[in-house]
Amino acid sequence: MHKLTLPSQISYSRSIAALWVVLVLALMQGCAVKLIANYDEHTDQALMKLQRSFAEFFLVLEETVGTPASAYDEYRNFYRQVKVDAGALKLRVDAQPLNDISSQAVAKLIDNIGLLEEIHKEGINDIEVVTLIKDDFTLSLTSLLRLELAKQRGDI
Repeated sequence: MHKLTLPSQISYSRSIAALWVVLVLALMQGCAVKLIANYDEHTDQALMKLQRSFAEFFLVLEETVGTPASAYDEYRNFYRQVKVDAGALKLRVDAQPLNDISSQAVAKLIDNIGLLEEIHKEGINDIEVVTLIKDDFTLSLTSLLRLELAKQRGDI
């Protein structure tokens, strides 16, 4: 025999189905997909430390450019320290899952430190060269810091 479905049973079934759809949609709204690492205070602090080191470096270099005080040998300790700090920063960002963007940016920063050192070894005698290099490092560090702060705010 064929069972007869009453209109009240159809209405009840649709109500239950609609309730399930609403429940599933509500649950999905609470489940965000994370595609980038969380904010890391230590990364933020390491970036600020590097920024201060570079700010001081470029300030002194701008004041002494073209003099013996701007020679590479006067800055060996600076290069040693920023390489250590940048290497530690790279290790930190690499250890965090979903942090490829930061990792690539820090790797580029490390490459640029090496290029700056090579240029400095050859001699920097022009304030315009110092300004261009300073602007590039400021941009790199600012971009990395903006990314970390966007993570902190939850913008990304």
